[in-house]
Amino acid sequence: MLRIATTSISALTYIHESLSAASIPYELTEPSDINLALQLGEIDAFVSELSDSKKQDSVAITALSPRSDASFVLLIANDSKDENQLFRLPENAEVLCTDAMQGAQLLQYKTDIKIQIKPIEFVLAALAARNCVAILIPKILINNSLSDSYEAINFNIKEIIPIAGAGVWAWHTLASDLPTRRTLKPLHNANVAECTNVERTAATLLGTESGQQYAIFCDKNESHFYTLSIAAVHENQFRTERLTNSTTFNLAEDLVERFR
Repeated sequence: MLRIATTSISALTYIHESLSAASIPYELTEPSDINLALQLGEIDAFVSELSDSKKQDSVAITALSPRSDASFVLLIANDSKDENQLFRLPENAEVLCTDAMQGAQLLQYKTDIKIQIKPIEFVLAALAARNCVAILIPKILINNSLSDSYEAINFNIKEIIPIAGAGVWAWHTLASDLPTRRTLKPLHNANVAECTNVERTAATLLGTESGQQYAIFCDKNESHFYTLSIAAVHENQFRTERLTNSTTFNLAEDLVERFR
């Protein structure tokens, strides 16, 4: 039986459904230090958001989940809408957001708004309490019960680019733990890995540039072409670049070169 932990309670449903479908017995544990527990052999694997995963010595990303919807939605309170403004978003409106890069991208569409960066817990509480003018939030976090209070403006992933690895759960094991890695192999989504490997390569290459923030997303279309999109903010200057190729070879390297 695998001993599993997670850094996010949001992963619990995915963990249960994926392991049950693969007929892999498991038990959940709650170590105080998840990385230390893995190193000490107290757990066999842990699950975290790929976007939060950092490279660690002796730890391998053994499997990736299917990718959930990584797009964003702008929720505008019905009693605050201004029919004469873009998105019906009032002039100088305060918009709650959990990430500076998504806020910066929204500002490219409507420059008069005021972006307020808050922790996800604060944003979700404000959303539930229905006491804010507007919120930019990952679409996966909202539910239909809000439709009476907010109007939803949906953005696709090319209009507001998510951060690298968004929408993907990652299974972490010790690199040397071959039995656990073999057990979890059926959970791995190779198509997702193709795209997220490009994103993470781009993030690593861009990470050497201090003072910059990035949003990075790679998508594979039905014709099997890959499009890598990068949005960047540096010294208050905003840039978006895209590159499409029939393979992932040097896709990250070639697009990152445009930012040099």
